[in-house]
Amino acid sequence: MGPRKPRLCGSGFFGSAPRVLCREGEARPKTGRSELSMDDILEIMKTRRSIRRYKQKDVPDELLDKIMEAGRWSPSGDNAQPWRFIVVRDPSVKKAMGKIATEGSGRRFTAEYFTGHMQERFKGLKDEEKKAKAFQKLRSGAVSSFLADAPVVIVVCAKLDVWDVPYDAAMATQNMQLMAHALGLGTCVVVAPVSDMRDDIKTMELLNVPHGYKIVAPLAIGYPDESPNPRPRLPLQDIVYYEAFGERREK
Repeated sequence: MGPRKPRLCGSGFFGSAPRVLCREGEARPKTGRSELSMDDILEIMKTRRSIRRYKQKDVPDELLDKIMEAGRWSPSGDNAQPWRFIVVRDPSVKKAMGKIATEGSGRRFTAEYFTGHMQERFKGLKDEEKKAKAFQKLRSGAVSSFLADAPVVIVVCAKLDVWDVPYDAAMATQNMQLMAHALGLGTCVVVAPVSDMRDDIKTMELLNVPHGYKIVAPLAIGYPDESPNPRPRLPLQDIVYYEAFGERREK
């Protein structure tokens, strides 16, 4: 028997095309309050880290399926579901992506250096030797080379004929990062292979992404071989306004 044909199990249209909401035999998820507590969910969010060093240990397909299932259930405008996921394990393809990422990061950070943006970002670092080493690493692009060494990369693509593509795909990517963390895996979004038009074209051709789609976020995945300290977050009162930008709550 072949795979079950999709069927509509709810409303949802984009233009004249019907939106497939679930598949034959697939139960519609219940809506309402989750059994997880708010603290459980917030803890997953707060303890997630961007991981750039991975153990050379294979990530089972069943875990990748769970990660992509989390992406599949992400919200999207008009339930358009524009995302498509490419699972990359081939070392030669990852090496090529890593090379593109390294070159792209090098150009970007070199531009930041010569425009003064990099110096502004690191003005709080008083150790001049550490600052010089950081500048050198960034300008070399080495900060993105780890993409080649990740056990697996899920490349998040999205259809360009959907209005909310960048927002929808970003939400799917975040869902997948949180699921990966809950499964004991580390992730890091690496936009360097697609942040420059020239690199974007190279990566699209490498992965045979057709016209009408865009790569939004290559996501490196693996078992963590590092445990980064939490990065500081601005206090809530510094980032929240009421009724208009800059307006604080009256005390």
